[in-house]
Amino acid sequence: MRSATLTTLAVLCFAITSCSTSFEKNWRAALAKPVPTKGVEGPWQGTWLSHGNGHHGQLRCVVGPALDAKGTHSFQYHATWAHLLSGTFTAPHVVVPQGDAAGFKGSHKLGKLGMFDYDGTVKGSEFIATYKAAGDHGVFEMKRPKSPRP
Repeated sequence: MRSATLTTLAVLCFAITSCSTSFEKNWRAALAKPVPTKGVEGPWQGTWLSHGNGHHGQLRCVVGPALDAKGTHSFQYHATWAHLLSGTFTAPHVVVPQGDAAGFKGSHKLGKLGMFDYDGTVKGSEFIATYKAAGDHGVFEMKRPKSPRP
């Protein structure tokens, strides 16, 4: 159990040495625009929950525009853990339209931490994804943040 806890912490805090100020800058820029009501691009906020050990925390994500014809988007995540630690990681996700929703599924290598597998759906203002990584698994649940008042 302790190993799974450390693995979860490591995965969620992956790239902690990468500057979270970059995420904050991107987050503020995304909120400065009208928050989209359709599609995957833009800001998201909510929580993550490990089904393996019950750990949880706050989660925010900024999804960038499509980078190629396949529908690859950059998903930049910022997660908290134990109210004390936070980390940011970016993963490319290929987004596939599914009627009035969009799905994404795939894997992302986290260096020595192994693979981060994900499967998610965005429909309207709801973002739900499951993840599996290095002995842990769980869920991300997010919604669109409210646009700040002018």
